Amino acid sequence: MTKNLGVDNVLDYTQNWQAGAKNIDVVLDCVGQIKKKDCLDFLNKNGKFLTVGGMDVAKETVGQLQLLAQLFDAEKLNSTIDKTFEFDEMQAAHTYVDSGRKKGNVVVRI
Repeated sequence: MTKNLGVDNVLDYTQNWQAGAKNIDVVLDCVGQIKKKDCLDFLNKNGKFLTVGGMDVAKETVGQLQLLAQLFDAEKLNSTIDKTFEFDEMQAAHTYVDSGRKKGNVVVRI
């Protein structure tokens, strides 16, 4: 899925992901299973580690969100919607996200 989104190299955390890792620009842990200390040996000098859990939680700035909106409007950004829930299914949406099984975004209709 990530290769379809334009990522050059993907390391699967469920496999021996550290074996092929070297000179990595970004480690984006979308599941919360990797620790920064486990990536220091193969991140390049300007490399970034971001995760959905722990101390290095990914943060968005207003400028980044504006850029994403521009890219989306220009049809240069593809979003992957995994599942859509109605507002009264909010608890089920959270349960699904917390399961670690989602592949893409989860939308809650208001």
